[in-house]
Amino acid sequence: DLAQEKIPAGTGVLEYKSLVCLNNIYDGKYVLAIDVCNQVLALKPNNALILKRLGSAYYGLKKYKQAVQIWTQALRQAPEDKDLKRFLARAEAQQSQKKPSKNQKE
Repeated sequence: DLAQEKIPAGTGVLEYKSLVCLNNIYDGKYVLAIDVCNQVLALKPNNALILKRLGSAYYGLKKYKQAVQIWTQALRQAPEDKDLKRFLARAEAQQSQKKPSKNQKE
């Protein structure tokens, strides 16, 4: 809850939440990172940085399809972002490896 969080002086709410999201990703707390990213996106829906971090959280959970969708959306906002392009290629490769063959059950 934002009312209970202590935001450092001189830091805006969105900037603070962005850092919280990043720290959750670094700590492997991907579900928490997703929650925080979604809080920011509710206020600023096309924030490329937050979309990038949201995709990273899904990637960390091995939810490659969601990561690809979100990073594609982020790339529309930041088409020159080389990291996003690299992340997207990696997630697409993981997604294609994960598809079951015709003989396997899903």
